Amino acid sequence: MLKKGGMVTIVTPNFMSRNAYRDPDHKHVFNFMKLWRLVRTAGLVPHFPSPNIGSLLPRRLRIVFKLILLLLSDTLTVVGEKT
Repeated sequence: MLKKGGMVTIVTPNFMSRNAYRDPDHKHVFNFMKLWRLVRTAGLVPHFPSPNIGSLLPRRLRIVFKLILLLLSDTLTVVGEKT
């Protein structure tokens, strides 16, 4: 149960990480889209915490760098917010 305005944080191995396949207890491997849909299906608004990239770079370039860093990380983290 999550009250209005509440937040839940979900951390799972990144589907591109070797760790995602080493733990026999993991039944599903998630990518960004699967995790996004799972949180939306639960009735939450998903937010991916993104790495802090310098504000001197153009916005589009910052977005590209953030996506690359998220893809290279060992874990995926999503914050679901109840609205």
